Parts: sequence; structure tokens; C-alpha cells
Amino acid sequence: AIHYLELQPKTNDLIIATHGRGIIILDDITPLQALNTEIITKTLHFFDSKPFTMSEKSSFGGTSSEVQFVGDNPKTDAQIKYLLPKRHTFGKMTMEILDTEGKLITTLQAGKQKGINTVEWGFNNQSPKVAKGKTIAGAAMFAPRVKAGKYKVRITKGSEVFEKEIEVQYDPKSPFTLEERTEQQKVTKELYDFTQQLAYLVFQIDTWDATIDVFNSKNSAPHKSVQTLNKELDELRDKLVVTKGDNYVGAGEPKLREKLGDIYSSVGSYFGAPSSTQLENIQLLKTQFDDANKQFEKIKISSIKNFEKELSKNTTVQVPKISSFEEFLKLDK
Repeated sequence: AIHYLELQPKTNDLIIATHGRGIIILDDITPLQALNTEIITKTLHFFDSKPFTMSEKSSFGGTSSEVQFVGDNPKTDAQIKYLLPKRHTFGKMTMEILDTEGKLITTLQAGKQKGINTVEWGFNNQSPKVAKGKTIAGAAMFAPRVKAGKYKVRITKGSEVFEKEIEVQYDPKSPFTLEERTEQQKVTKELYDFTQQLAYLVFQIDTWDATIDVFNSKNSAPHKSVQTLNKELDELRDKLVVTKGDNYVGAGEPKLREKLGDIYSSVGSYFGAPSSTQLENIQLLKTQFDDANKQFEKIKISSIKNFEKELSKNTTVQVPKISSFEEFLKLDK
């Protein structure tokens, strides 16, 4: 039984007190109040929302005793709400976040249920493509936050497209200045691109390595030039990613990918400018990557070129077509 109702004036939350000394809180019932005959006859209707604030509060908290009312805090993610008068059952339905220029920021799982759907967005971009290795580079999978500003929500439901503009703002109580944020975003973007460039270099190495395996499986007689290339590629890859062990035991020494992932996660998850020490470490990693690229270029004009000559004599194995960087970014998506 419901014995008491109260509406919180600031947040428009509905507080419900039950007979069993329970409390139910419905966060922001504005969408319910907005429902009318016109809205419920639409194919899809986006509800208006206030600017969403990117919280900078810590998730640290305590526990409560049995004599206290305890509940989850309100969500700090963006709450994108829309009405579907009918459940979506047939055909594709997608949800995207785009910037003001129409560039895709990220994709979200669209709610398809009849009634009011709420989809949460944590203000993140897409994760970068990460170089493949023996272990998982979890830190490098970090999806960076977006800048404050206006964004477009786009839902494609079959052949119909529905769009709504939303606004994202920084925490007004934040101690960080706009200049500090700009520096953090700049360096995070550089590390994001760096992560994908490293992934592309390892992808090229792996492509040639896979071709060598096919070649060796079809040719019983060893080829010295092919063995040389195989060794050079293995040595180069060993500098870039962990090639031994697994995620549990016997993991190898952290390589360039793991070191880059750690600093990328550290810089990207902070709200202020990176430290001078972090900038120095980033420059050191870039130098190592430049050296690796130069080494790969030498391999391409010597051992890989010799291998291509061997392949031209052998019609059973094709010279691999190396995808461009842009094509590589679209793979497995």
C-alpha cells in the first residue's frame, strides 16, 4: 500500500512511502508528466532534457546500518529518454551519438521496449583499436571522455531516422581550468592516435607473418630468405607487444603496448593537465615507436622485398594485400 507521495522540487523525483516502511524513488518523472495524446501517437518521441553534467566525484563510499534507509544514488551518466508506443520487433534499430559536424562519437544499445526507454551514455568516445598480443591490454581499451558541448542523438528505426540534440557541460564545481582541460584532451587524443598507429604496425607484421606460415606449409624445403624475414618480424614484434605467457601466469615483461596503455589510461581518466613526468614518458615511448617504424621500413625494402620475389615464383601463395590505415580501423567493426 502507498501511504505518502512527495515530489522533490529541484530534481522532480517522485518519493513514494509504502506501508512496509519502504521508500521508492522515481528519478525525474518529467517524461511521465509530458505524456499527452499527440506524443503517444508518434512512432518515436524524444523527451527534452536539461544539460547533462559530467561528474568528477569519486565513486568511494561507505556502508549503512540496518536502521537506515539505503538506496542507489542518482545516475551520473546522461539519461536519454524516448517513448515507443509500440515495441520494436522487426528490422534493425540503432542508436548513435554524433558531434555537431556529424562525426560518429559512439554507438549505444537502443531500448526497444514499449513505453518510456532510458539509454545511458557515459560521455565516452569509442575505444581505440589496440595491437594484438599474447595478453589483453586492458588499460589501452580506455574510451576517452568527450568535450563539453552539444551532441546529436540519432536513432535509426528501419528506414526512419529520429534525431535529438543534447548538451553536455563540465562540472561547475570543478577545480580544473579550461586551459588544463584543453591540454588534457590534446594529449589524450595524441595517445589515442598513438595506440591505433601501434596497432596498425603490429597488424602489418602479423599479416606478413601469417603469409610466411602459409608459404612454409606449402613448401617443405626451407628458404633462407624466408627464415631471415620470419626472425626479423618476430624480433620486432617482441619489442612492441607481449608475445609470451597469458593473462594469468607467466606473463612476459611489459612492452611498448602495455606501457602506452598504462599512461594513456592514467592521462585519459584524469580531468586536469598531464604532469611534466608523464609528458617526458610519452616522448620516450614515441621515440621507441619511431625506431620500430624505421626498423620495419628497412625490413620492407630488404627481406620483405626478397620474400615477394619468392612468392612471384610460387603461384600457390599470394602476396598479401595490406589494408590501409583507414581500412584497418574499420576491420572487425
